[in-house]
Amino acid sequence: MSDLLYLNDVGSFGVEITDKMVNEIYELCEDSFPNETGGILIGHYSSDLKRARVTIATGAPSDSKCGKSWFYRGTNGLQNILDEAWNKKGDYYLGEWHFHPCGNTIPSNQDIREMKNISVNKGYNCPEPILIIASNTSSLDWDLGLFVFDSHEGYKRLENVKEKW
Repeated sequence: MSDLLYLNDVGSFGVEITDKMVNEIYELCEDSFPNETGGILIGHYSSDLKRARVTIATGAPSDSKCGKSWFYRGTNGLQNILDEAWNKKGDYYLGEWHFHPCGNTIPSNQDIREMKNISVNKGYNCPEPILIIASNTSSLDWDLGLFVFDSHEGYKRLENVKEKW
């Protein structure tokens, strides 16, 4: 198992995720193809708040709805998953992931609006949510985009530096 690190352009903030978890996301995307899918990201921040470590990427809740170019993430069962993650490891909501089939990893205007709403919604308690977008051109050609959102500065793409953590 290898580990991936995505950093912002100045290296001051990063997201850590295992290659295994990325492959699990790709499998969920293949199962949903040709429709979009998604879920939430759960994990924690480092003590200096410079790194987020994703420990869980859920599948789409049962009440989610999707089409070839849209996805509405439901909520069924997510509170139980979040409660269990919190009780076992102290992990919490970090953001969202979803799939752009045969598309690109650039957030749509809808994606940007939703993530900005999450950043200011006190119910999420997540002022800088992470968004992962998976896309593919075939079952062998995958791409992943990672972004961090801020209600004041917009969003920034993080680049894979392929560093172990």
